[in-house]
Amino acid sequence: MIRSGAGAHRRIRSAGCTVLVIALLGWGVAVPWARPLATTTAVVAILMIWWPRSKSWLPWLPWLVGGAGVVSGVATLGHRVLDWPGMPPLAVAETALLCVLVGVVVRWATVRAAVVAGCLAGLAASVSVLRATGYSDADQLTVEESVYAVAFWALGPILAAAVGLYLRHLDHRRARAVAAARQAQRLELAHDLHDYVAHDVSEMIAQAQAAQVITDDGHPVQVVLRRIEAAGLRAMTSMDSTVHLLRGDGNASDRQVGVSGASPGLAELPELVERFGSAGAADVRLCLDPDLVARVPRELAGTVHRVVVEALTNVRRHAPSATTVRIVIREDGDELEVLVSNDAGGAPIPDLGRRGGVGLPGLAERVEALSGTFRAGPDGQGWRVSARLPLVATYSAGPEGGR
Repeated sequence: MIRSGAGAHRRIRSAGCTVLVIALLGWGVAVPWARPLATTTAVVAILMIWWPRSKSWLPWLPWLVGGAGVVSGVATLGHRVLDWPGMPPLAVAETALLCVLVGVVVRWATVRAAVVAGCLAGLAASVSVLRATGYSDADQLTVEESVYAVAFWALGPILAAAVGLYLRHLDHRRARAVAAARQAQRLELAHDLHDYVAHDVSEMIAQAQAAQVITDDGHPVQVVLRRIEAAGLRAMTSMDSTVHLLRGDGNASDRQVGVSGASPGLAELPELVERFGSAGAADVRLCLDPDLVARVPRELAGTVHRVVVEALTNVRRHAPSATTVRIVIREDGDELEVLVSNDAGGAPIPDLGRRGGVGLPGLAERVEALSGTFRAGPDGQGWRVSARLPLVATYSAGPEGGR
């Protein structure tokens, strides 16, 4: 009932606006001097009735405003050059409507469109005063008087443009304030998460260290305890570097990440594979040409590292029964191919959308931002993750500059 009522209301509003526009255009056809005023009024009526309900009119806004300005300007030129009809004094309302359109287009349109359409409508509003003169030669303005009148009349569109710019500035400042508030909340959340998780991880490290003290040096559990301790320390380091990175503390981040401060790449893959293999029963093998480590660009190497990390994480999470994991990174023509496969038959398929933009979906976006392709899905009796990246990174356009 509510939806049908809203639909009926929209249909009535659209029908009323259509009738109003047709009536205004008919008025302009019947009365020659009223054509610019009728056109401008029709544009204002369209914007007031339709546009506030939906921003789908935004691409058409500059065209409507610019068109109204062109019609008004042509009428003024025809009056001065071809002796077309002028307009009665009350018809100067056209100037006020053009000023309103100037303010609207400056407020909402893109910069280039706002400049073009605003100049057309503003110029038309400024010179429209030249049509508000009598029909006798005695009532015509001299050239000097015309210049003064147009200059004074231009104050209206200039003021309207200033108001539109001010509202546009307020909107941008509000957007920046909202973005800054969200960033501050994220930083605070990251800091709190770091504190909570660091407390638990540090307790795990302490327990592992205590267990090493009370067990014999030759006991097999000593190896596992040392691995737990090393993994906990790496987790603490990663959390510290992430928090410093979010805070923008570049020097602290460099100290945490390493000497050069570079993100992990192909050179870190052997150590990553070794740690993964030592923590489980699966046979993990890496096929990587050493020459690629030096030749692959850093941004591609970082993405390849993320692909391998995510694939191995999913193996541990969703395919713990896997006995073989193969990682192949090779050059195929002018592309770099990354393949990570496992043989976990009957392993559950990861829920690709449950984490909202991270994991495999986020990884696919990162690969596609580098003009690459990403696939993840069943492969025979196991699961396969593959990515192909051009060796010369080209970033695709996106809401965040392609990254």
